[in-house]
Amino acid sequence: FESPLLRMRLSCYPHTPPGEFGINPHVDTSFFTLLATTDATGLVVFGHERREWLRARHIAGSMIINTGETLSRISNDTWPATRHYALNPASEGGLGRCRYSIPFFFNPSAWARMGVVPSCCDGGAKYVPISYLEGQGVAQGE
Repeated sequence: FESPLLRMRLSCYPHTPPGEFGINPHVDTSFFTLLATTDATGLVVFGHERREWLRARHIAGSMIINTGETLSRISNDTWPATRHYALNPASEGGLGRCRYSIPFFFNPSAWARMGVVPSCCDGGAKYVPISYLEGQGVAQGE
């Protein structure tokens, strides 16, 4: 990770009516994503152990870390990518009030080829070594 690819995005989520998403369910292609919590959190994550969607709680002064597809791949799915979506329901934000989010995406060096970490290969590696740009970077248009 000598020259990691870093990205910060300012996102605005307008009011979402019932049954609609502020951003549709997805996983990040990054290694990981950092997200500050607010008292009007709209982040909903899929709990792999409980196999259900869970609303992220606000804990003052804390950060949420979403694992991305790149980390999932090099950990041989030991750390699965966090499937998530965003909401901004009127009951929590007030009609017409936008909710803002500033996610920080951390990605590995563009051309560094990464294979599965040896300590995660007990049953054999599921993935061949690949660089970020050969894999996830293509999906991101980088």
